[in-house]
Amino acid sequence: MGDTYFIQKLNCAYCEKENNFVKEKEMFSEMGLLFQFDFDIDFICQFCKKKNVVIQEFKTVKSKKGE
Repeated sequence: MGDTYFIQKLNCAYCEKENNFVKEKEMFSEMGLLFQFDFDIDFICQFCKKKNVVIQEFKTVKSKKGE
């Protein structure tokens, strides 16, 4: 079982408008869009109504000088 994240805001891949997933913070499940590496996740844009797929990207960077 992997880590669980709650995504609060994401921009739409189509219209680039910011989607806010935080509802009233009364319950733990309303803290944002639930993301786990083990499961596919998607959302429908609140503005253009198109389906977006959420992925986790890995990026390599240069190590600090001298390492």
